[in-house]
This record gives sequence, structure tokens and C-alpha cells, in this order.
Amino acid sequence: MAISDFYKKHIDVFKNYKIAVVTEGPSDVMIPLLVKAQDQGYKSKAFSTVEAAIKWVLS
Repeated sequence: MAISDFYKKHIDVFKNYKIAVVTEGPSDVMIPLLVKAQDQGYKSKAFSTVEAAIKWVLS
């Protein structure tokens, strides 16, 4: 997958970071879930609200 490949290629930038993806609807969750399955050296997660995304990133 191109997104996770990009993160891996630039792991020096993304290493140990949390990447929050805020989605608009249920149909938008699939790509972030596929990226999360490929996480290596970083963490990613989909959220439906900005508030929840911020809380997770700052935890």
C-alpha cells in the first residue's frame, strides 16, 4: 500500500510518532485500517472526531 510504504520509506521522520486520521464517515475508515495493519515503527489510528484524535496523540 502506497501510504504505509511512504511512512516506511521515511521512517526517520515518522519513527515513534502517532498518526491520527480523522474520517468523515464509516466508508472512510477502510484505508486507515489497512495502513494500521502495516504499521512498523509508528502507530496510526482512525477517528471520527478531532477531539478523540488529539486525546490519543497526546496520550
